[in-house]
Amino acid sequence: MRTSVDISFDMTDITAKGDSTVTVTDIQSFTNPDDLTLDGVYATKAATLEENYWKLDGTFEVFPDKPQWYTWGIWSAGLSGTDGLFAAPIVLTITFNNPHTINGIGFEFNPHDNSYCSDMTVIFYNGETVIHTLELMPDEWRYSYDVDVENFSKIEMTFRKMNKPGRYLKLQSIIYGKTIDFERADITKANLLEDIDPTSSELTVNTFDFGIYSKNNDFNIFDPSGIYTDLRKKQQINVTGNINGTTGGYGVFYIDSWKSASGKELQFNTVDAVGIMDGTTFLGGMYENKPIEELIQEITKDAGFGYMIDSDMAGITVRGWLPALSHREALQQAAIAVGGYIDTSRSGAVRLRSQPDFENDPSYDLWMSRKQVGTEVSLKTLVTGVDVTGHSYSLSSAEETIYQASLSEGSYRIIFGDPVSVTGITGGTILESGVNYCSITVSTAGNVAITGKKYTDNTNIASVRLEDLPPGEKENILTLENATLIASEKARETAERIFAYHQRRIEQSIGFVLNGETVGGIADVEISPDVYRQAVIERMEIDMFGGYLTKAVVTGE
Repeated sequence: MRTSVDISFDMTDITAKGDSTVTVTDIQSFTNPDDLTLDGVYATKAATLEENYWKLDGTFEVFPDKPQWYTWGIWSAGLSGTDGLFAAPIVLTITFNNPHTINGIGFEFNPHDNSYCSDMTVIFYNGETVIHTLELMPDEWRYSYDVDVENFSKIEMTFRKMNKPGRYLKLQSIIYGKTIDFERADITKANLLEDIDPTSSELTVNTFDFGIYSKNNDFNIFDPSGIYTDLRKKQQINVTGNINGTTGGYGVFYIDSWKSASGKELQFNTVDAVGIMDGTTFLGGMYENKPIEELIQEITKDAGFGYMIDSDMAGITVRGWLPALSHREALQQAAIAVGGYIDTSRSGAVRLRSQPDFENDPSYDLWMSRKQVGTEVSLKTLVTGVDVTGHSYSLSSAEETIYQASLSEGSYRIIFGDPVSVTGITGGTILESGVNYCSITVSTAGNVAITGKKYTDNTNIASVRLEDLPPGEKENILTLENATLIASEKARETAERIFAYHQRRIEQSIGFVLNGETVGGIADVEISPDVYRQAVIERMEIDMFGGYLTKAVVTGE
């Protein structure tokens, strides 16, 4: 079996995307140029009728019913001609609120069949003055060009030709900086962890830990001219793998920490988008029949990341309150409220997925002949019941002081511990307010008082219990109290769903060589000759440097 791993290391201006506004002259109605202002946009491998594109090899997904609930980057409305040229060149304009300086620029086109724009112009402006022009001829779907450009405030890109006929221009990301590619000869280790909780009782973080050896001094911590001095948290890492000639994306990650193992060797710990969202704040809100796809979009775009919503989740609504909390916590609350879970595996996007379906989902065969020595089987602790608190919020008619303090001159954002409706202020001016916060300015130091009306949380508890407790077993009740997006009428449904999942108690730790398996998938595990049991793949530790040897944790019957 032939395997390899490639790592693309983006040394970028991590502020540029979030500081940009994008317009384009030709675009499909379901795509949005704002996607190019986000990180982690990695379009799904969706089947289209482009010329010789949709291969019937089982790797393509049916084009989604709700394509607007995915981030695609941009797709042109027009196709390239037989000579690869567009009938009219496509012009994309990016303006920035602040000037930026870069040491390279890169593009991610379509990874699924290596199609890309092969003839393009990039013009950098400072104001309306042209400061640099590039004539580029990309030769791969992920292409970068080293160039130093200082203090630009606008970029204009003109795309003239594709490398293949009958293709849309698909541009999923622009890289504002230099890209460094590492192949197997440069890599000393590459360990990928993919982990999910299908019940969304927690939102786990995928990680990718790797080591590289630089033949020169680029990563020498003692060399002030080396790349090491430019390392920043949240620099993007793209991981590509190849098994027996089949290449695929294995995720987009962001630097969390690093250390120098020697003068030329560096060890990196990276996290996925969820890990980055752990340290950011979502201001939340009060929602009344909010479609889940709109809420997921609101959370992820506020955090600066791409998203996908499975079509069977779209249209489900939520009613309740989200306090001000991290974007990671907000996603977990949203997912558990609708019976889904969040997954970033094999993609950069944050994906809301429905719980695994043992009856209808396709399955992977984990035959005994594939298993490595050392399979462990255990019985998880019996869950005998689940209590879920449902919430219903009503606004009080009484107005009262909800915040009071002596403040100096300046601007402030006040975060409330409970939901309120702000009605007024003395000693300052309200700039913006929501149920969890109030942004104000104080022009003269002194006492500031904010008035408002409070929401009351009317709760009910839905309980599900095991009908017959086995002899010798003790009660083990799971409680879910603070999921404030679970409305009163949804509490029992949630309790039943969580209880049912936990009744599949057999946990197996299995070693095998990866062959397309993904977390969240159903595995048919051969436990003895010709005897199979179904299980959900919840966790996989993949040694991509060591032949894709995988240690998986599966839970089922």
